[in-house]
Amino acid sequence: MTKTVSQIDLVPTLSLLLNVPIPFSNIGAVIPDLLLIGTSQDAAKVNLMKALHTNYRQVSKYLESYSEVSRDLPLDIMARLSSMETSLNRGHTTEQRIERHYAYLQTARRMCQDIWAKFDMTMMLVGILHTLFSLLFRAAINLGVISKESLAVNFCQVMMTLLSLQLGYLAVSWIYCLIIMTFSFLLAIIYCSSLKKPQYQLTFIDIACVLIILLQFFSSFSNSMIVHDDTATMFLAQSTVWLLSVKLVNRSNDGSRSDKLRTPRYPFLKSYLKECLPMAVVLSVIVSIARMFAACREEQNDCEPPLALTALSALKPEESFYKNIRFWCMSVPAVAIICAFTHIVLKVRGNLNGTASIVLMAFYVLPAVAAMLGLHWAVSAAPASERLPEWMQVFLPRTVYILVLCITITAIIRPLAIFYHTPQVQPSPPQARSVPALYQFMKQSLYSDEKPLVYGLSNVFSASYLILLTTLSLLFMMLGGDGMAIVQLLLLFSMLIFLDMAKSATDHQTMHSGSF
Repeated sequence: MTKTVSQIDLVPTLSLLLNVPIPFSNIGAVIPDLLLIGTSQDAAKVNLMKALHTNYRQVSKYLESYSEVSRDLPLDIMARLSSMETSLNRGHTTEQRIERHYAYLQTARRMCQDIWAKFDMTMMLVGILHTLFSLLFRAAINLGVISKESLAVNFCQVMMTLLSLQLGYLAVSWIYCLIIMTFSFLLAIIYCSSLKKPQYQLTFIDIACVLIILLQFFSSFSNSMIVHDDTATMFLAQSTVWLLSVKLVNRSNDGSRSDKLRTPRYPFLKSYLKECLPMAVVLSVIVSIARMFAACREEQNDCEPPLALTALSALKPEESFYKNIRFWCMSVPAVAIICAFTHIVLKVRGNLNGTASIVLMAFYVLPAVAAMLGLHWAVSAAPASERLPEWMQVFLPRTVYILVLCITITAIIRPLAIFYHTPQVQPSPPQARSVPALYQFMKQSLYSDEKPLVYGLSNVFSASYLILLTTLSLLFMMLGGDGMAIVQLLLLFSMLIFLDMAKSATDHQTMHSGSF
């Protein structure tokens, strides 16, 4: 009995057992133990011989057709296969003919595997190491271990890239690549850190956050051995959130402890409960809720796909109550909240004044995209008997795509959402739509009797990004379906909380350093 079989051998075996043609591009051989079927041993051998002959004709035809359009197949092995074909039916017994057919199929499969299944382990290792070292190098720059303004730092990054490319094309063993790249990386870090005294000292929390990121990085190469990777990712995300919150409190307490008169009895606990605990709790809840919308992979046997990922049109008639609840209480409010939040922020900052193209897009086109998106979901959720004509069904999504493209192009070409009103005695504002030109114009106008009125200047750099981010969120809702609308809303909420935590850390650091 055959103890091990190849997966590609299942294709011809199952095809013959199901009495269907073998796929044209198959290079596998039938499994003899599964095809020894017959009333007697001789009859079973005859049936196996017929199956092998059918398999041989299919593989031979495929190799012949492939050799006509490509020259990848070695000529010496193809000549040997041709000689084996002439001797397939020369055996005196059925066993000899079976062995010769099986030898032909095995030789053809080994030839194809040697040509097509090539994995350059050195190139793969070099690519992984280069990606890992680049991330570590960038982390060292962000943490202040090395200076990012130094020309030597940029030179070391370029040299590391050139070294990885050179090692990838040299006939060097993978162990030598590992040693050379690791030594080069450590040498570059030591040299760059010696150029400038570090302004930031690594703490235990920083090291823990880096280890969490590396653990997630290496788990992506597990080849699906980590079945519940969504649970592992959620745990790592939750751990990072709480570690960053503790780090924020430590940074804020570094400056408050110097003031003995106003220092509370428990400064760590008070500042933690006031600043970080609410943000960390809300962010943890968002991460936990987002896990409810995770899709299931085929190896997760105990996983049930969430109902939110099912399209409204695919829901059963008895699930009409859930369909209405999801549409009116989840999908539509998510789109409305995202658009309303963008509108309120831009209006408060003064970016919705004037008649600039990006302002008109944010004031009129963006709500129109949201409305058409909701109408498209409503039309697609209608029963088959009540649906509109086909051209009307595709009109809404295509219009959404066109409007999203228009907003994106406008945000790239004319991103400034600034409105400035100048008195008639003042010279006309500059035609160049750039922040430096506008600042120069304002500087020249400050010494006049009547000052120019400028709206939206405090949010000039982030207004276009916010409009573009909202537009892309609506596009992803369109592509992912109405069930992903709440996921986009949770994603934006988590981004806002992260930005708020980063702003708090920056404010504390600026206040304690004595600069404003």
